[in-house]
Amino acid sequence: MKCPYCGYLESKVVDSRHSDDALSIRRRRECLNCQRRFTTYEVVESLPVVVVKKDGSRQAFDRNKILTGLVRSCANRPVPMAELERITSEIEQIVRPCGLGNSKARDISGCMKMLREKYGSRVPDDFDELLKLPGVGRKSANLVMGDVFGKPAIVTDTHCIRLVNRMGLVD
Repeated sequence: MKCPYCGYLESKVVDSRHSDDALSIRRRRECLNCQRRFTTYEVVESLPVVVVKKDGSRQAFDRNKILTGLVRSCANRPVPMAELERITSEIEQIVRPCGLGNSKARDISGCMKMLREKYGSRVPDDFDELLKLPGVGRKSANLVMGDVFGKPAIVTDTHCIRLVNRMGLVD
């Protein structure tokens, strides 16, 4: 950390304390050149979730747009508003922390559109058909096959497959 007095770039931390709200850390530092002390504050930088539109423009994530899309998609179906709110919150909780807001939002939108148009708003119970949905890979398809449809399926990660192959347990 650069010393505010002499501009030297090296300092040592003398004392650290969490703030009352636990959102920052106060650090007392001592310059290794002039030995003067100064205080710095460390906070976590929160990045906004940004959605990339089809034309390449970017805009902040807006949960109301997800909700509006769900309301439109379920207009002719007996889905209560409370359920749509719950689904919207669930989508937001999944997309926000993973840091893949752009691609996840695009895949969710594409998946919902394809389910509505090609499958009559029903999730297909065929593995190959699930893989055709945007954002659905082998792991997700196996999860749906096993947990939703009760069909035999093994949910595994590609890392597990690589390890098993490397260990020579399978060909």
